[in-house]
Amino acid sequence: MLIDPPRGNKAFTLLEMVMVLVVIGLLLTIIVPKFSAIRREAGYLYMHKTLEGMALAAESYAKAHDGVYPSGMNDLIAAVPPYLSQDLCGTTENGYEFYCFFELDGYTFSAGMIQAPFTSWTITTGVDFYEEPS
Repeated sequence: MLIDPPRGNKAFTLLEMVMVLVVIGLLLTIIVPKFSAIRREAGYLYMHKTLEGMALAAESYAKAHDGVYPSGMNDLIAAVPPYLSQDLCGTTENGYEFYCFFELDGYTFSAGMIQAPFTSWTITTGVDFYEEPS
């Protein structure tokens, strides 16, 4: 005489649980690289807009001072009203190191990635934003 198993058992089998974990794992392998690419793009946009803002501040300063460019970031920050709110030169923000060079006839602002690929970008007096070869 065979005994039938109870029909009211609603538990998941081990195979069903493993299949759910496999599907979740596959979805994560698809989604996680997308998030890192989005984060990298956001860091790039932050760096790009920061360099453009620094260049705009230096150009505005020169226009207000009869073509004389600032001698340093302090000229841009200490002005009333300030051209920039903070000095990013020599600091690291969102995965980029910022560098500033001031000369009598202009400026050069650069940002380089602190992780591979070690690419850097520069804005200089009279020259648009460009990428430097690594």
